[in-house]
Amino acid sequence: EPCLATSKPDFGLCRSLLTHSVRKRMMSDVGVGTFLSGGIDSSLITALAAKENPNIRAYTVGMEGAPDVEMARRVASFLGIQHIVKTFTIDDMLALLPEAIYYIESYNPSMVTGAIVTYMCSKLAAEDGAKVVLCGEGADELFGGYSAVRSLTFLELRRKLADLLRNLHKTELKRLDRLSMATTLEARVPFLDRQFVEYA
Repeated sequence: EPCLATSKPDFGLCRSLLTHSVRKRMMSDVGVGTFLSGGIDSSLITALAAKENPNIRAYTVGMEGAPDVEMARRVASFLGIQHIVKTFTIDDMLALLPEAIYYIESYNPSMVTGAIVTYMCSKLAAEDGAKVVLCGEGADELFGGYSAVRSLTFLELRRKLADLLRNLHKTELKRLDRLSMATTLEARVPFLDRQFVEYA
């Protein structure tokens, strides 16, 4: 096995694999949009999707004035794409709490909080007529995007990320799948394309 600690990533290959993954997941007979949170993961997916389809629509939910909403607006403006934003309040979140818990079947606070936001964004996209959305899930698990892993040694990081990837079906993907399908919306995750995952 090669020593991954000293090998250098090929950014051109990485970009090519992700572009191919996005292109594959945009194949559809129905409208495809993106979830745009304003973070680097969803921004990359949205940018690549916009190259494939300049008429793509991006969907964002968040609290008014939140930095992530403002960043999502900047990304959409830079890309020149249609951007649908819906702001919410704490009361809006509380009103959706019973439904989110029903669909996620969990009382874990972080799962439920994420579920409410995913549910809101899914409803927004579905009400706009989207049937499929591309999302940025999986990137943090592949590239160590969580702040909790940044102080780990290389070998600890490698083990932790492998563990996070193995459990995605019980965490982030469970949340995404259940809450998007609750609105009959299909969520696709380009970062988790097999070839891309193997390279990462």
